[in-house]
Amino acid sequence: MKKLLKWIAYLLLFVLFFIIFTPKTRLYYGLEKALYPSQIIVSDEKIRETPVSLHIENGKLFFKDIEMGEFEHIAIYPDIFFNLLKIEHFQKNREISLLPNITLTNLTIFYTPFYPIKAWIKGKSSLGSIKGYVNLRQRRVQIDLFASKLPGQLQSLMKKIKEGQYRYEYSY
Repeated sequence: MKKLLKWIAYLLLFVLFFIIFTPKTRLYYGLEKALYPSQIIVSDEKIRETPVSLHIENGKLFFKDIEMGEFEHIAIYPDIFFNLLKIEHFQKNREISLLPNITLTNLTIFYTPFYPIKAWIKGKSSLGSIKGYVNLRQRRVQIDLFASKLPGQLQSLMKKIKEGQYRYEYSY
């Protein structure tokens, strides 16, 4: 019994040290480098690291040299058992007229290595609540928007599943 408790204590200490000593800022710059070939760039951000998370504040998101929008806060929680990305207050660039003005109040992306096939998405926007997933094996994204009414610019992108629920699907 003592050996079992000792192993559990060692495991918990390992996880704790892994969380605290993970170089979160280096992981972020590695992610930026990995996104660069896709022409996705985050700029003007302020980075702050804590023992368990990385906080990125007041940045701009660019895709193919076009400013897509601005965000107030992104928190990244890297861990052995799960990874969490929280985005707060993302405002779409108003100069892009193809899409309606959408504000993401909060968006959470959750991934666990215990189920490495999917990453789950959940959030709230100015249009309604959002739920979905990214299937990493099939390289497919499915996002459901729960809104009372869909703006005209989004009707060609999303299909109506049932009253108040619209779906966007994308393969990459």
